[in-house]
This record gives sequence, C-alpha cells and structure tokens, in this order.
Amino acid sequence: MVRAPNGLTITASEEGFTVVTVNAGMPRRACAVGACGLAALAAAPAAQAQTSNIRPGKNITVFANVSVVGAFGYFSDSPMRVEIVRDGHAIASASGTSLTGAEGIGLNVNHAPDAGAVQPGDCWSNNTPRILPGDQVRVTGDGGVDTVDVDDIRITVAPYVDGDDNVVFEGVARYSDGAPIPVSALDSGAARADDDPRVHALVTKVERIDDVGGYRAYFERAPATGDPYGVSRNDGDLGLDALRDRLLVGDLTMGYGHLEIPPPVVQLTEGLATSAPAEDCPNSPLAPDDALTTLSDDVVNIASGDLVAGGVSAPGKNVSITVDDGDAATGPVVIDPTDKGVSGAWSATVTRDQVESLSDGTLVVSASFGGSPGNSLSIDKDTVAPGEITANPVPATYPDAQSVTLDSGDSSDIIRFTRNGWAPGPRSQVANGPFVVPSTTTITARAWDTAGNTGPVGTLKYTIAKPNITQIIEDEFDGDSPRLVPAAVAPVALGSSTTGRRKPYLRSFAVTPPRVKRRVASKSGLRLVMRVDADAEVVRIRVWRKLRNGRRLLVATGWRSPSRAGLYRVRLSDPTLRRKLRIGSYVVDATPGANRRDLGTVSRYGLKIVKR
Repeated sequence: MVRAPNGLTITASEEGFTVVTVNAGMPRRACAVGACGLAALAAAPAAQAQTSNIRPGKNITVFANVSVVGAFGYFSDSPMRVEIVRDGHAIASASGTSLTGAEGIGLNVNHAPDAGAVQPGDCWSNNTPRILPGDQVRVTGDGGVDTVDVDDIRITVAPYVDGDDNVVFEGVARYSDGAPIPVSALDSGAARADDDPRVHALVTKVERIDDVGGYRAYFERAPATGDPYGVSRNDGDLGLDALRDRLLVGDLTMGYGHLEIPPPVVQLTEGLATSAPAEDCPNSPLAPDDALTTLSDDVVNIASGDLVAGGVSAPGKNVSITVDDGDAATGPVVIDPTDKGVSGAWSATVTRDQVESLSDGTLVVSASFGGSPGNSLSIDKDTVAPGEITANPVPATYPDAQSVTLDSGDSSDIIRFTRNGWAPGPRSQVANGPFVVPSTTTITARAWDTAGNTGPVGTLKYTIAKPNITQIIEDEFDGDSPRLVPAAVAPVALGSSTTGRRKPYLRSFAVTPPRVKRRVASKSGLRLVMRVDADAEVVRIRVWRKLRNGRRLLVATGWRSPSRAGLYRVRLSDPTLRRKLRIGSYVVDATPGANRRDLGTVSRYGLKIVKR
C-alpha cells in the first residue's frame, strides 16, 4: 500500500489537481490483492456513497473488484458479521470476533492479516463473492447494523504514456445509482511499484472525459508544483525516465476516502485485477455462477431462528434446497426459494420448526440448479445447553482465602463469572483455571459451549471468616504454632461478683499477614486487625518473642483507644519495636478493657518474621 508522505496534500477542482505542502500522514492497511493507493487530499470535498447508513465512529471500506471489505470502529473482542447483499438476498458472508489492526478494531475480509495466522472473519465463508456495483455491504456488530451500497469504480485502460511523457490511465467512477462521482472527490489515485527499488506516486491530475462517469488520471512528468510524476517515494533515487517506466508497470488504485482519518465510507478499485480469494484464503474459492454460497448462521443452537440459505444462479434457473441430518429416522427437508432477484440472487428459508425436526449433529445443505446437482454446505446443530456450574471447593464458610475452580462438566465449554452479583455476559471474566476468593464473595457463573449455547446461571457464595475469638492457651504451644480455640468453645470470663457484668473481649483478632519479611517488618512494623465490642474503651497490645526454651520475651507494650465498636485496624510501627523484630517466632496479644485497670479477655495470634 502506498503511504502518502508527511507534508503532502492535494487540492482539487473539476479541471485537475494541484500539489501543495501541508502536514498529513496515512494509515497502512486496506488492500489485499494488487496495489492499494493513498492520497491525502484534505482540501478536496470528500465523496460519500449516496446510499449508506453507518453509525457515528464506524467505517466501511470497499475494494469491490478484489472482493475486499473492511469494517472498523467496533468494540474489541466482539462478534461481527459482514455480508454482501444482492437484490435483498445475502450471497456472501464472513463472521468472526473483532480484531485490532492497523486501521482500527473490526474485520478486514479477504485481506492478509497484519501478523499471525488467519482468524475467523479474515476470509469469506465458503466462497469469495464477485462484488458488483449496486450490491450492499451489511455489517452487523455492536448491537446494530451498518450498510453501504457499492459504487462502480473501475480502471478500464492500462497505464500508457501520452505525448507530453505523462503516465496516464483511464476508468469509470459512478455512484451506485449510476450518477458520476465528481473528479474532485476522487482523492485516492496512486501507483506503487514495490520491487526493489520501491517507487510510490500520487495522481497529480484527474479530468472528466465523458458525461457518464469516465475519467482520465495523470502522473504528470512536470506538474505545476510538486515532485515529477507525483512521486512520494523513490528508494533507488531513479531518474525521470526510470520513474516513468516503473509507474507503467506499477499497481494502481483509484477511488475516494482513503485518508489519514477515514470518513464513514471508503471505496476504491485496485488496478485491472478481478475478484479472487486472498492468498491466505485458499478455502474460500471464487463462487461459481450457480452456487449455494451462504447460510444465515454459523451454527444452529438453542437461540437460532430460521435458517436462511442464499446463493446465486442464472436468472430464471430453478433452484431447490435439501437439508439432511443423515439420520434414517428423520426425513430430509426440501424447499424451493420463495424469492429470486432479477440478477439471479436467491434465498430459501428453512423454518425453525423444520430445523427442529432434524437431529443434532452435522446438517448438510445441498442445492440443485435446473434439476442438476450443485454444491453443498455443512452446518453443525447443537441444541443442548451446558450443564450447571459446580465449584471446588464447594461454596461454604472457610477461615481462609480459597482457590476456587469452576466446572460445567465439559472441558470445551467457556465459563465466565462475575463477583458483583450481575449475571455474566460474553465479555465477563473467563475462568481459565483456579482463581482466589480472598474474602466473602458471591460468585455468579455460567457456561457457553462451542455452539454458543448458554447454561443456567449459578450463584456460589463463599464466606471467609476467621473464628469470632482467636485465643491462644498459654503453655500449650505446638512447635511454632499456638493452639487456636474458636469462639464456639471459648470461655466467656465474667467480672467481679459484685457487678456481674461481662468482661470486654475481641470478637476476632489477627496479624496480617502471619508471615512477614524481615525487611518489611523493620520498615513498616506489624498490622493488626480486630473486631471490638461496645464495652471496650481501651486495648492493650503486647508483642512477645518466643524463645527456644518455651518461654516468651516481652518486646513491646502499647495501648490503643478504639473510637467505636466494630472493625479496628492497628499498625505497630514504633521504631524501637521495628528494630527488635528479628527473624523468629512471635506472639501478639490484645486485651480490651473498660479502662487500663479493668481488662477483659486476652486474644493472641502467632506470627513469624522470615528472611524472605
């Protein structure tokens, strides 16, 4: 593809083009076979297809003569479908997930991918169409449909040299309704010779040669302004005669809209080339004159409606469609197209009830033309929804974070889930493997199978809660780990018999994390989290280091005054304490009280300071 050089723009009038210097740059990709030209004609009035309906922010690019259609400006990783519609019947289609390319996000059909393997939507399904003037390009995506009618833009006379030593070619440029496209709008005429050395050039003048859309385009040897022959790239530093000879054998483009910021519609032609599959699309041969070319669905699933088969044939030729599941217990469905266009395009509808009468599996859709067998297409039918979502471990209450794995019973299913209570959709997070549930969470999940069926929504609630009272019974250590007494069996201490009131206690208590790196502890200290009740006005906090002989050494003592009942977070960051936190095992105890003399029940938590 030709790149317009920075600093080049061409202004235009009905009489011709003039090269002026401004600042412009071109995108890279939009052609598949042959050449593809760009000319930054910012001052020229942009042509627009006379029949189009394209939503803001989206673009449809058409290279009709080489069967290339690009649709850009769509959401990433979203389903899209590009169709060629003739006389109201879809005669070609391509479906895939939108991809990010040089021109934006969308599909670029029958065009070699930017990089990597061919993806669904890079090639036409089944057959590559011959796109004709007046056909409609229909793009379905982002919850809507965008359409444009194909214009008649052609190069009809190969490049030649005129008496002034200019390189000239001729063609036709008409809108879809036959009205001539103004030559001032034909802003994308160019030539490219990519053999070493590379030469790229931009058309310097276009003139009208008749009243039915004929034009003549010039690469002038000596334009009024600008580079000779409109050359924007001359890798070999070739002289004028060599440049002229290179342009004569170069690839040509003509059309409109191929600008740095493309308008909603771009339509061009590429040289004298004709419809053909791209080099990377050998499985999409050119459609024959009589052919079943497209099916309205890529797969028949639970959500599918009627199945519409479409194709082309000679006008007036009888067409019959048969759908067979290969099951002897069910008879094939035979239908005739109910509507056939004057051009020979046709469609035949297999109703949903007729589809339901066939067994799940591979359906073979065959066509016959004038009583003679034609081609056939296959489509999978799968009307079984994925199973319910199960989880390991099962939803329950756990004292610690859990690593959760989801399963639908079929490893080929895609499971998506949310953590916010909303039902998962096609763009929700995929459960590719185990994921962590660190705190109390409700997981909502469902599965999609390869046919696009969705399973039931499953709700999985995990409660992550430490024991209400975490106590350490002194003198009963098991190695470095204290014995934990959960709240259900923890004794509740009472105050003096004269008052009979309950002593304050902590409903939960922990050091986070229970293993702390030495460098982190010396820099930031320790973090504590506790849940205090309404009777606690103060909390005494002590840090003990465990010695080898089983005794403990008091490292630090401090007091805190919670402002209210409930969750209370504390950071112990006193410089003296941080210096004393060496590698080893520790116990932190916290004792709430009505005041510093009237303390309640002690809660303790063990931790380790580690090297790394």
